[in-house]
Amino acid sequence: MTRGYIDWTPILKWGLEQVKALEYAATSRWTFYRIVGKFGLPKSAYKLFLKASGTRRKEFKEGWTPHTLKDDSRSVTTRGDGASTYTIFKNWYGQAPDVDVWDLCPIYVEAWVEADAMIAQFKHLLEGITLRPLKGDWSIDGKWIATYEIADRLDDGKEIFILYFGDCDKKGREIPVSAWNQIRQWLLDETARCLLPGEVKRHPEIEFIYAGLTKEQALKFKLVESIGENAQPGEYQWESLSDAQAREIIKFALAKIPLAEVEAAREEAQARRNDWTKRYFKELMAKLKGGPPDVA
Repeated sequence: MTRGYIDWTPILKWGLEQVKALEYAATSRWTFYRIVGKFGLPKSAYKLFLKASGTRRKEFKEGWTPHTLKDDSRSVTTRGDGASTYTIFKNWYGQAPDVDVWDLCPIYVEAWVEADAMIAQFKHLLEGITLRPLKGDWSIDGKWIATYEIADRLDDGKEIFILYFGDCDKKGREIPVSAWNQIRQWLLDETARCLLPGEVKRHPEIEFIYAGLTKEQALKFKLVESIGENAQPGEYQWESLSDAQAREIIKFALAKIPLAEVEAAREEAQARRNDWTKRYFKELMAKLKGGPPDVA
């Protein structure tokens, strides 16, 4: 690389190797942060990186394809829901239903993540846990849906744990606090509670855990500061973390909840699904033969 010129071919070759080494999809920002750390490019080169990688992706050059990198989504990724009784399971069988893990678990866990965080990464590392991408200031509708679903779990007698993962900047601190305060207000508001399922106790058992990214974590890992026109000194984005660093932070956060309860419920749900599947096919075969079902 000479002054005023960047030879992107070897740089993007190395970047593509980092992307392919992951067990999940990467974003443009994550890939650029890796390149900055490796080749010492200035953060201002991000737009040049997007242009260079974009050209290769559109033209299928040097191993790049349009789907090499992923865009982030605001769609909620629901995990653990499913049939709570055999009758429901049987009626849904054509849709390949799962058994409701949370129905078997004394706790309920979900993770809130900022939009710029790697959704695919969280899907991989937080297996079985519902993900709610906030994507900037969370919409009123999004917060109400979360409130309704949390209230439904509270009505089932669950203890709720909410993990938040976001950027280390002003927005990353304000967004979860604002969202959580609104949800907590609705859970305790008499008018709102009339529209929510079941009964919500006056002091619901919910633990909100700010799980990272923090300034201490950023300094520990010597992260590159945030890129972007509005980025300020001392701010860091989740995507500046390497895969190993992200795993360490997530693992530390999960240690704060009784995860063994979730794992036990998953195992029980899988065993129940196997039993119900056998029962379903026994009944189906008996029906096809015209005899009484043998469901013993």
